[in-house]
Amino acid sequence: MNKILAYAFSSFVTISMATTSYAQQTEIKSTEMDDLSRASAIQDIKNSGDISEPLKIVTISGNRLFDGYYLQAERIVFKSGSTLTFSKKALASRNNLFLVAKEIVSEDAANPGTITYERAVNLPTPAMPGQAPTGRAGTHRQAGGQGLPGDQGVAGEPGSAAPALTITVLQMPGSGPIIDIRGGNGGNGGQGQKGGDGGSGGSGDNASQNCCNCVRGAENGYPGGQGGSGGPGGLGGPGGNGGTLTLLAPSEAVSVFLQKFRPLVSAAQPGGAGSGGPGGNGGPGGSGGADARPWCVGSGSQGGLGPIGPGGQPGTKGASGIDGDIFVAAISTEQFGKLYKTD
Repeated sequence: MNKILAYAFSSFVTISMATTSYAQQTEIKSTEMDDLSRASAIQDIKNSGDISEPLKIVTISGNRLFDGYYLQAERIVFKSGSTLTFSKKALASRNNLFLVAKEIVSEDAANPGTITYERAVNLPTPAMPGQAPTGRAGTHRQAGGQGLPGDQGVAGEPGSAAPALTITVLQMPGSGPIIDIRGGNGGNGGQGQKGGDGGSGGSGDNASQNCCNCVRGAENGYPGGQGGSGGPGGLGGPGGNGGTLTLLAPSEAVSVFLQKFRPLVSAAQPGGAGSGGPGGNGGPGGSGGADARPWCVGSGSQGGLGPIGPGGQPGTKGASGIDGDIFVAAISTEQFGKLYKTD
């Protein structure tokens, strides 16, 4: 095996893949490339080839990560249910991926395998960002202040944007592997911040007496402030855009090969709206005034607990991604020979 490609293929690694139903896709829409676009695609492949010699046979079994962005072989064989995944390391080098093969074979038509890219699944929901500040404490004979409103929740992470994949192939007997370059789902928005607690109520006046009578009884404490409103939920992360598939194959086979690949290039689902934050707790009531004996007996009662603040409003669902594109072009055996590097 060529040293560069041998290094690019990682060890067999089990990766998390989203399950997909392919039976629902019955029509594949594609755009036929004009001569200028086809020439540009061929030149891109020529410029991207970075190996000294092609591999003879590459066999894909299980879930296989590939760390390079350019894979060339005489024959690529997909075992039943296998997956060839261009890794994050490959995407860090280039977002345009290339696969050049004289023949692609799927051994199991019922479970033909998949060509895809590594993307994050089940993005974590951001944590709730603490609590807003407490309201102002009431001074003597003053109610507590309302707690401050909570901040908006953290926005969800954006879904992965799918790469562009160019496949050049001459022969594909039987079924072909499924091409899955859909965008990655956006992450859900985080919960809004909890509203601040209400401030504590101020104390009531003490009782007052003179030499012979109680002038004024002890005053009750003042109520605590209302809790602050919860923050609105965070925005959902946008769904990732679908990828672009370019298929170059012999003129008599290009449309047939496209049907065999059953490409998936749709945009992903956006993340859900974050829930509103809870309202802050009501502040405690202030202490009642002291009595003044012997004439003013009995202290004032503690002030009432402030009401809980209202919950925040939910955030907004993330924006939808943009569906990808499929381009096809016929390529002659002679043109393929110029792409297929053997020097």
